[in-house]
Amino acid sequence: MNAAHRLSQAGCSWTSRALLLASFLSLLSLTGCVASEGDASIGNCGMRPPSTVIGHVGRFWYVQSETCGGGDGSLERPFGQIAAALSSAQPGDTVVLGEANFSGNVTIPAGVNMVAMTAGTAVIKGSVAVLGGDDVTLRGFVIERPAGPGLTATGGRLRVEELSIRDAQSDGGQTGH
Repeated sequence: MNAAHRLSQAGCSWTSRALLLASFLSLLSLTGCVASEGDASIGNCGMRPPSTVIGHVGRFWYVQSETCGGGDGSLERPFGQIAAALSSAQPGDTVVLGEANFSGNVTIPAGVNMVAMTAGTAVIKGSVAVLGGDDVTLRGFVIERPAGPGLTATGGRLRVEELSIRDAQSDGGQTGH
């Protein structure tokens, strides 16, 4: 007995089966739906949990572009600005940046990690300062057009992974650092 014959015996017409299939496929195409276990995108802006972050012992705070709207910092409703995540974060927490451009200087409190969801896709257009703390990790984002060195740190141990600084300008207008 073939599958079509079994389905017709179960009371399903071809029309109702086609409608069910079309409905299922349209649900999968909605933003934020997971199509398979290999597709780990969650939330309205495609955020995913990061891989292991050395120094992370607390909570993850998620940030996406302002176009995604301001949320509560959760995976499903990320903040729209880095400052909102940093003001919520405590030592041992990790701020996770989605694929976006962020404007303005960033000051990371002592003990707070900051990582990009995907290396090279989060761009901070300004300088980044880390205020210390042990085992702080910065990973995967780009610092672009900072005035001065681009990245400064005071105290503690800082782990920098897959971070790049582009188009840096010294205070005297000279290129590079």
